[in-house]
Amino acid sequence: MYDALFEGSGLSLDRLRSLCQIEKAGGITRAASLVGPANPTAKQAQFSRQIKELEGFFKIDILDRNVQPYRLTDEGKRLARLTHQLLG
Repeated sequence: MYDALFEGSGLSLDRLRSLCQIEKAGGITRAASLVGPANPTAKQAQFSRQIKELEGFFKIDILDRNVQPYRLTDEGKRLARLTHQLLG
């Protein structure tokens, strides 16, 4: 039943945790400064990469890159809420 779900790459608990941190903080930059205060630029790059990988896996836009700072799309917010509920 779940075989197709696990055949793709890009999904991990770590990536989902990052999504939740981004949603809770209100954006990648703020989440990076809260989670990785020693090197927020590196953490921001990691978050960005992880979100791109989740977007590839789920085939949705999680971040709206047409606004500054980037914000979660409605689908991204929905995925973050579901992740909070499942992993909460």
